[in-house]
Amino acid sequence: MPEQQLLQKFAAGTTTSEEHTRFNEWFEALSEAEQQEVLTTYEQIVNNQPDHGTIRPALTEQLATRIKAHEQQQQRGKIFSIFRMAAAAAVIISVAVVAWFTFNHQKHGKPAIATTPPAQDKAPAKQGAILTLADGTQIVLDSAANGQLAHQGNVIVTKQEGKLIYATASTTATPLSLSFNTMATPRGRQFQLVLPDGSKVWLNAASSIHYPTAFTGRERTVEITGEAYFEITKNEQVPFKVKFNAPGGNAGEVEVLGTHFNINAYADEPAIKTTLLEGAVKISSSQPGILHPKSVTLHPGQQAVLSIGSDKSPRDQSQHVGIPVALVDTDEVMAWKNGHFQFNGTPFPSIMRQVARWYDVDVIYDGTIPEKKFTADFSRQTKLSEFLKVLELSGIRFSTDANTLHVTR
Repeated sequence: MPEQQLLQKFAAGTTTSEEHTRFNEWFEALSEAEQQEVLTTYEQIVNNQPDHGTIRPALTEQLATRIKAHEQQQQRGKIFSIFRMAAAAAVIISVAVVAWFTFNHQKHGKPAIATTPPAQDKAPAKQGAILTLADGTQIVLDSAANGQLAHQGNVIVTKQEGKLIYATASTTATPLSLSFNTMATPRGRQFQLVLPDGSKVWLNAASSIHYPTAFTGRERTVEITGEAYFEITKNEQVPFKVKFNAPGGNAGEVEVLGTHFNINAYADEPAIKTTLLEGAVKISSSQPGILHPKSVTLHPGQQAVLSIGSDKSPRDQSQHVGIPVALVDTDEVMAWKNGHFQFNGTPFPSIMRQVARWYDVDVIYDGTIPEKKFTADFSRQTKLSEFLKVLELSGIRFSTDANTLHVTR
């Protein structure tokens, strides 16, 4: 039957653009039971591919757990219904299977599944950043060789295997004056930094950190934009502070002694999120509309959320009695640093913002924005075409034009 042949080609990653569209249209038109049957057949085809092992035994249990959690949230009215439950489950299963299939294709050197012509495909982000020295000199770290990059006062700056390291040239001398550097990762780049005190910082794509070349005085202070993960060297006498700013001048600050935490402070996100993995931090905010207390102490596994601007908040800021805090899945928060995309009922627009930063594309919606949510976990080394194929299983259409990604319905 034609559909069976199409499914075989789809599983092998050999469909043309027209065949891929036809497959999606056919799949959407099926009943819930028929969709499940197709997905079962798809898994069997993939498992029978030469040079491929079986689907991981834990996959079924993992999917069942996520689907059950999704269903419970729907019953409580806290998650917008994407579409029928079985269809949602189909998307989840397809994501896991396609992601697995993609990895094995890459591992065995087989052609990767693609939804856009190869010439328009986008590779995932790579190591790279731009370092701006105190005198305004800029160094592109992507192309800079390993070794010493600059000597500022008593501080030597070196690049070593994908990280930027600051070290004091002499333990006796002191810097002539306090100077600052800025490291920024454009879209499609990420990088690691070792600060003068030995603290480690990982910058996600489209992020920056402004910091002194040497920490002096009673505190260590840096400023960030975008997203960064910190592992702070403990010094109880000199606390470490991270400052961030939201549009409209609403400022926030994280104060720590020695700990591991993540800050997501992208200007295009609806909230600034600080997540603690180890130790303790205190979050403070000068954001208007938040009544006392305007600070809160986090414990491991907790996340503090600051809405960006009262006009963008989903509820009246005047009703806030403090900074909202909740327990979160830290694996999901830290997926970006650990080389994964991990979504758990994540709204489509949020996924597209991550796509824009990671693949360095401008996302344009040709029509209404899809009100769908996705659950998936796969490598951030996936090419854009492979990423989009997963989302297309839900009926969303994409087209690419140079560095622009168009989303259609």
